[in-house]
Amino acid sequence: MIQEKGFLISYLKYGENDAVLHIFTHGEGYKSYFLKGIYSKRNKKKALLQFLFEVQFTTNPKASGLPVISDLQAHGILPEWNVKTNALQFFVADVLNNILRNEGSNDELYNEISGFIHEVKHDNISAHIHFLILLTENLGIKPLMNEAVYLNPEKGVFEPFVSHHLFDERVSQLWMEILNAGYTVKLNNEERRKLVESILVYYSVHIPEFKNPASLDVLQQIWA
Repeated sequence: MIQEKGFLISYLKYGENDAVLHIFTHGEGYKSYFLKGIYSKRNKKKALLQFLFEVQFTTNPKASGLPVISDLQAHGILPEWNVKTNALQFFVADVLNNILRNEGSNDELYNEISGFIHEVKHDNISAHIHFLILLTENLGIKPLMNEAVYLNPEKGVFEPFVSHHLFDERVSQLWMEILNAGYTVKLNNEERRKLVESILVYYSVHIPEFKNPASLDVLQQIWA
């Protein structure tokens, strides 16, 4: 038996009562597991199926097929349902599910996700933007910093002239500020909208086969 903890990235119902869980674990990175009976009427642990909620569990590895979770518990206090903050977590989880499928154990990345959840719990409604810009360093695609004004998303460097319409002076400046000051940077609604668009462009250039997350529509509708 193996004990592990991790952040729930995505899940898929399998049959009437079972599910396949994709979890970014502390010890092994991105892993998939089979969980029996989670959707049965008497199972109260369905409440644990929240995007990026940290869970702890025990598995019995199989010689073939997915490892089976025999015990699933909350790692910490189960958060109250909040449609707006859950939309932020859904969006970030959707992006992570896109880019972490081949990621092994990574303490820095695990701590970054934990830091994002901490910010969301403390009502930072821009935390998804801060997190995804800061994550570029962990992914090895952080823009090169210098004294220039405009971020060139293709080259990943700041330049003295505009190279992409989404990366105007203000958006480029905010990228620079967040890379330097992290979660302390304050953003208004319009800045959040523009930055989300710029992040998706930047990721699509630097991460092979990156796709815009389906949850983007949910995020935009709830935070419009």
